[in-house]
Amino acid sequence: MTIQPWPARVPRDDPDSIGLSVRVSMPNGGWCELNDHVVFTVADGSFDGEAVSWRRAEDTNPFLEGAYLINALRNNVTRPLNVYVEGQTQFDLNDNLDNLKGYLSQRQFQLVRTIDNSARLFTCFASDYAIQSDRPLMFARKALLKCQLVTHPVDVLYEEIG
Repeated sequence: MTIQPWPARVPRDDPDSIGLSVRVSMPNGGWCELNDHVVFTVADGSFDGEAVSWRRAEDTNPFLEGAYLINALRNNVTRPLNVYVEGQTQFDLNDNLDNLKGYLSQRQFQLVRTIDNSARLFTCFASDYAIQSDRPLMFARKALLKCQLVTHPVDVLYEEIG
């Protein structure tokens, strides 16, 4: 798979700001930009950490204390992703939320996070999410989707973009 660099869509007036692009693969084979600052905006706390657990095979011996690790493999890694979703009307917001939920609910999909000149590709699996708004969703035009991305622990690619 070739990762095509997309220009970062953040205001560059601030010298301390970073160029951030987060793209998710769509079921039809295209890509959706999650940080376009029109419909989707990546919020604070995204990719703020990760959690992983290990599958361990241990053995014990009746003559020695403790257990001995025979083998250990990482399980899938969980990473936070928070996205503000906007719509001109309540119908637009629901439509945009449904699209994003569909992208994050695919059995397997790709997500590319580009920060300035470095891209990282994640192979993701259907992820848990919660939707929050400052008012009931039936009256809202903006909502926050908080997602726990479930990513494969090994299949990660780094790419330097010219």
